[in-house]
Formats: sequence, C-alpha cells, structure tokens
Amino acid sequence: MKKTVKKTSKKKIRSLADHPMYTHADFAYFCEKGFSNEEIFAVWDRDLAAGREPCRYIIDPVTIMVAHAAVMVNGLRENLSPEAISSIAAHIQGARTNNLKVDQEVVWFCKKLIGLVGGHEQQARLMEELGL
Repeated sequence: MKKTVKKTSKKKIRSLADHPMYTHADFAYFCEKGFSNEEIFAVWDRDLAAGREPCRYIIDPVTIMVAHAAVMVNGLRENLSPEAISSIAAHIQGARTNNLKVDQEVVWFCKKLIGLVGGHEQQARLMEELGL
C-alpha cells in the first residue's frame, strides 16, 4: 500500500492555531514542556512533511490551564518592558473585590508579573525607580 505524503503549503502560516497540525492538546503539551512558538512550528512542519497526522490525545484541564498561562507569560515578556510589568503589578497588588475567586486570580496574576521582573526585590527596586 502506497503512503501519501502531505506537502506543506507555500503560503506562510500566520499563527499556531492556523497550522494543519494544530490541536489544542498538542499545543498545551508543547507549552507545558517550555517550547517556543518557533520550536512548535518546526516540530509541526517536520511532522506535516513526514505525512504524520495531528496528535489527538486527551489532556486534563489543569495542563491546558498551565499552557494558557505559559502563552500569556511569554506574550507579556515579549511585548512589555520590565518597568511596564512592574507598574501593572504595583497597581493591581492589593486590589479587592466582593468575589473571593476573582481576588485569588488577581493575586495569582500579580505573582506571575512579579516573577517576570525577577522577584520581589527586583519589583521593589523598579517600583522605587518609577516613583510608585
């Protein structure tokens, strides 16, 4: 039986979600393992050229949440300066609502932001530099 090999399109794929090999589960797996977008594209391009099918496996919601957080953190790191991240963290730190779950999510996000700038000491230094 002859195996048909799929050819990659000459058209540039603009986003990971548009890639023929994209599945949410596979994307979450790569993000959890720390792959960059370029590395994910390379693996999927290689697999597509080899005629492989997209990975279809069941993934738990926590892994998906971790992958989404990794994408968010990478996006912040690539698009915002440490000063901007520090300023955002300073402004949301201590914010309270009448919803405990929302408050917990804001604290989680603030911790992520502080981690992005290098921890609490670096956050304090940046806040002082920014006059916050």
